[in-house]
Parts: sequence; C-alpha cells; structure tokens
Amino acid sequence: MGLLLFGSACGERLDQQGCPAKGPTREVVVLFDASDPLTPKHGAEIDRILQEMLDPSRSSRHGELAVQEKERVTVYVLQSSAMGLEPTKQICHPGNPADRSWVDYLFTGELIARARWDRFRRELAGAVVGLFPEDGPVSEEESPILETIAVITARHAESERADDQSVPTHLVIVSDLLQHTGRLSHYETYPEPDRLPRELATDLSRVEVSLFRLEREQYAPFQTPEHFYWWTDFVEAMKGIVVWQQPL
Repeated sequence: MGLLLFGSACGERLDQQGCPAKGPTREVVVLFDASDPLTPKHGAEIDRILQEMLDPSRSSRHGELAVQEKERVTVYVLQSSAMGLEPTKQICHPGNPADRSWVDYLFTGELIARARWDRFRRELAGAVVGLFPEDGPVSEEESPILETIAVITARHAESERADDQSVPTHLVIVSDLLQHTGRLSHYETYPEPDRLPRELATDLSRVEVSLFRLEREQYAPFQTPEHFYWWTDFVEAMKGIVVWQQPL
C-alpha cells in the first residue's frame, strides 16, 4: 500500500512525504510556540489558520497562507534550545481530488488520490493536537525564537546567493514573540534589529514571513505595539518580507 500511495509506474514518483522526486515547489515552515496553554480564542484562530492552509478558497488573510499542490509543510515546535531541533510534521500537498484533471485520473486512481489527500488533511489538521498543555504552562528556562528561526531557515530557505528564479520560503510564526535567552531578552531592554549581535542575525532574503502574536494578559507589559513592530523591523533588517502580521 505504501508504494501505491506514494507513487506509481506511470505517474510521478513521490517520496515518503508525498513530495515529487525533484523536491517540493515551495517550503511552508510553521513554528509553534507551545510554552503556554491556548485560550479558546487562540485555539479557534489557529484552527482557522490551518483551514486556510488546507483550502485556498478560505484564505481570506492573504494568498500566501494557502498551501498549493507539491508544496511541503514542515511544522516545528519551539523548544528551550534550538540544538537538536526536529520537525514534528513534514508532508507535501498531494493535490485536492476535486481539482484533478483527466490526465491525473489517467495516471493515478481515485482511491490513491483520495488516500493521499486525506492523509495530508489529517496530518496538517492534527499539527497542534497535544502541543498546548491545558493544565498550565510548560516550564522552560529560555525561549530562543531568534536562534530557532536561524536554524530552520538555514534548512528550508535558499540563501541570498541563490538563483533569482528560486521560490521564497514562507515562514509562519505562531508565538507570543517574547524572545528570552542570555543573548537577548524581550523582558529587558533590547537593541533595535539592525544592531543585533551577529549570532542572532540570519539570512531571510528568500523568506516571506507571517507573524501571529499570541496575546497573553500576563505578558501585556512586554507585548507592546513597539514590541510587535520590532519583529517587522527584524524581518526587514534580515532582508525578508512580512506578508502578514496579526495579534491573536
């Protein structure tokens, strides 16, 4: 069944993530900060984001949020250290069976196409299941958001020297955005993005970024408008593009 699910003798060969052999056409990388429990509003908004990623017709925020056929979604969960960080989900969009052409039907049977699509929906819809504790925050000494961004963009984004025809990676960050490490803490005085130490800078020249800040009452003194737009300035200082920014 695995061989039939991921490829056929006539159609395009797919790997175990459901991606074309030559690689995905775009990388969509989602970083969830699960260090605190979700409010009902947060949960509803995250569900909406995931639904918009699944179905382009629901993407009312912006078209880049929708995931298209042959694009890969990779989900990470923020940890107290960026070292050893591994994705919790990684799967390619197989194409919606409702949008198939007669050529698709010729090479791939209906049952296989629907099995691929159902798996993709199940994996993406379940990306946050069990991540956010209901009985209180997870105790983490540090929140290395900047360090984690550097790690995952190095893995999934082209460098500034890449061909101009390369497709930008879309980085979706769902977090309180409160960086907190020994190098830089948003609970203290912190520098403007263009004055960050070199170890906290990263190349975002081939990255489009969506920022969703999880608003939390206990962090209100730190989650100011200035803090929110510090992240806009950070992305731009790193030569990236903010395509969407919203408090949740």
